[in-house]
Amino acid sequence: AKLVAEVGYTGVEGVYSKDIPAEDLKAVLDGLNLTMTSAHVPLDQLENDLDNAIAYQKALGNTTILLPWIPDTLYDQNAATWQALGKRFNAIAEACEAQGCNFMYHHHNFEMVDLDGKLGLEHMLDAGDKIGLELDTGWCAVAGVDPLMLLDKYSGRITRMHVKDRALEGENA
Repeated sequence: AKLVAEVGYTGVEGVYSKDIPAEDLKAVLDGLNLTMTSAHVPLDQLENDLDNAIAYQKALGNTTILLPWIPDTLYDQNAATWQALGKRFNAIAEACEAQGCNFMYHHHNFEMVDLDGKLGLEHMLDAGDKIGLELDTGWCAVAGVDPLMLLDKYSGRITRMHVKDRALEGENA
């Protein structure tokens, strides 16, 4: 965190960890004049202990919670599966909203498969209208998807972006 502050950043996106008490992390962030702007929280925590995850983030001054990853056992190449995930994640988004937090999904490339004329990610987001999107341009590049299409379609739901380069498989190792 010290290096991040030294190069001039004022906010960080964190990863949830029960191993560090929120008050200890808050003291470190405050000492470096950093704020926690959002945090990646695993699905099991979101579904099984959401109140504590939200309390932890609020103690840091953060109200944006992101689902960073889903295991491959949860999805397949079927539009209905992605729609069901959208409904499942929408319930988390509604529970976050009820406690004054925003919920977002951080995608990778596995959500970018065409299923019935729409990406799996689109099926998920269209089925879950409360889910925000943290758009990742690097993963869009890997999947061959134009991030501007997603930015245009979900502009009102994108308040965070990962803007990065990412080489295609086998290139620029």
